[in-house]
Amino acid sequence: MKAFKDLGVDAHLISLYDEEVQIDGKTIGFTKHLRNRLVKQFKSSRFFKITRNNVAWQSDSILYLRFLKVNYSVIRFLRYLKRKKFTVVVEYPSYPYSVEDKGLKAKYYSLLDRILKKTFNKHVDLTVNFNNLKIIENKPSIPISNGIQVKPLPNLSNWGIKNQEIHLIGVANISFWHGYDRIIKGLAEYYKSDHNSKVFFHVVGDSSEKKNLEKLVIKLKLEDHVIFHGFQSGTSLSRLITQSNIGVGSLGLHRLKLDSTSTLKSKEYTLNGLPILVDPKDPDFKNVDFAYLISYDESIIDINDVVRFYKKLISKNENNQYIQDFAVKNFSWTAKMQEVLKFAS
Repeated sequence: MKAFKDLGVDAHLISLYDEEVQIDGKTIGFTKHLRNRLVKQFKSSRFFKITRNNVAWQSDSILYLRFLKVNYSVIRFLRYLKRKKFTVVVEYPSYPYSVEDKGLKAKYYSLLDRILKKTFNKHVDLTVNFNNLKIIENKPSIPISNGIQVKPLPNLSNWGIKNQEIHLIGVANISFWHGYDRIIKGLAEYYKSDHNSKVFFHVVGDSSEKKNLEKLVIKLKLEDHVIFHGFQSGTSLSRLITQSNIGVGSLGLHRLKLDSTSTLKSKEYTLNGLPILVDPKDPDFKNVDFAYLISYDESIIDINDVVRFYKKLISKNENNQYIQDFAVKNFSWTAKMQEVLKFAS
């Protein structure tokens, strides 16, 4: 929403918060109804009826709709907007999608979606996706990736090697698919070989997977080189990032068997001026010198090679301002939504 407004668009957000139908945070009605206890469909019906009757719909506008399971209420609502010559843009968070869940009620909604999808598509003009697709449901689609909020701009991180130390940082709600074990095993190999620089890995975050990593660190005797900071936020997190040299993205996405990836954390690192270790299937980081593309497998990360990557980077760039500038230009929600607006018009 902020991105749309920054682009000069008269944009308004209609949403459902608990039982309240809201526009720009102001309540315009309630979906609560006796029949809601019997059939969930009526809650959707009430939402769209309240929305249709309490919003000043101006002709020749654009509706940006995050995809939801198709039902009769959605179709009636879109039919109403098409009479007002609306352009309807539907965002698919993932595609192909599945509405199959356990339970009789879920099967009903899944069946309803399949029956009504063709009618739904008749009222859709364009689609937006995060799966690098050009066509969805026979409609033209624009592939985008997740954006980041860029204001206020954070302070730039460390640049250069001080006291022969290089500090890597990984910030996450740690899961097996973050692949931090590949870095830790890489450090074990690094310290067995000849090396000129001291490399440290700062792990920020908490989860059950963190315990597995801690056990691995003890087993490999890396307690002095891998530091677990637990959950951090605000000033303390900013300080840790600012003191770091390289951001560690998700290194185990191959474990999820994903064909394409787009992680927010890697983009947030670059906003701080950090070069990154990143998955090779992320289209946002192809052909940029500050991204070290890791292999899409279980191999151990070659820390010697990472050190060479960083030294080469600082030898040809005076500072890391250019990384932050790249992030603002390419990863902000403003940049993402500008492409969507061009597409829609």
